[in-house]
Amino acid sequence: AARQVQRVDALRASLVDQLTSARTEAEQVEERRRGDMLEVADEVAAARGRTEEALGALADREARLAQSEQVAAELSQEARAAHAALLEAGGELRNKESEARTQGEQLAGAQRELAEQMAQRDALREALRGLEARCLA
Repeated sequence: AARQVQRVDALRASLVDQLTSARTEAEQVEERRRGDMLEVADEVAAARGRTEEALGALADREARLAQSEQVAAELSQEARAAHAALLEAGGELRNKESEARTQGEQLAGAQRELAEQMAQRDALREALRGLEARCLA
């Protein structure tokens, strides 16, 4: 009976040691799990911060893009207006060129007519001098 008590005491001591060891190991595992959870929570918070920062930057870019599109639309409208004004000015220039050509042609005609009249005048003067010379002679 004493041996059985010793065996039971030895088994009990062994079980207590195993339980203590298992409890210690379980506590260590729980501490590592808590540490891992804290690390994961920190990484999630950092990722959330980076995500929010990226979303903010994206919103800024979208706003700049919308503003650029607005400016591009305004510039395009101004360019169309300038093009229309250039076409109108070109038409007016062609009209003025045509008028200038017509006036140039009229001027050339008037100059030819004047030259002819001056030639006739000179011829009449010569004829008049010839008559005066005959009359005086």
